[in-house]
Amino acid sequence: MFDKPIYIISSKNTFSAAEYFGLTAKEMKRAIILGETTAGAGNPGTSQGYHSPNTDTVFWLFIPNCQIITRSGNSIEGVGLTQMWCLKVTTG
Repeated sequence: MFDKPIYIISSKNTFSAAEYFGLTAKEMKRAIILGETTAGAGNPGTSQGYHSPNTDTVFWLFIPNCQIITRSGNSIEGVGLTQMWCLKVTTG
């Protein structure tokens, strides 16, 4: 039952839990990753917006509250999950 490969299609817009699912499946030698390198945005955190008084200036902050690392010591943060086979996206 658990000897069939998993094919995961990724893109530059793949991020967060989807990246770590792909990384974990790849490290367990259960997945074949197709597509593009992912966004590299997998760490959870909190965001906060701040509007400066009397101006149109808005600041937005993202503050990570942890770093996720696999058992092998790998993280995709800032790097992304690399594909095993590249798929080109073309429009009609």
